[in-house]
Amino acid sequence: MVVLRGLQLVTLCHRQPHARLFAMPYHKGVLSKRRRLLEWPHHVLVPTPELGHGTRLNDMHDFCRSMDYQTASASGPGKPDAVRWCFKSEADADAFKAWLQS
Repeated sequence: MVVLRGLQLVTLCHRQPHARLFAMPYHKGVLSKRRRLLEWPHHVLVPTPELGHGTRLNDMHDFCRSMDYQTASASGPGKPDAVRWCFKSEADADAFKAWLQS
């Protein structure tokens, strides 16, 4: 099978049924994972409970509303399900961590 990708022809073998034809692009306005980790360098990793965060997630967002923050998934192969809360300032990250522990 021959597929046209941009200006490059790609030949796929029948033995590669799971080969990705196109890279998954980010949507316009969506930050890449690398940029999020660089611009918001102070992270708090919050493990996801078995039944999910429920309304606690809304409380977390409400607490952080006045802060400069981003959230990102910290899940992946070999990693437990978790949410990474990324903050621009260390003081905001420490305040969020203290709030979670109370």
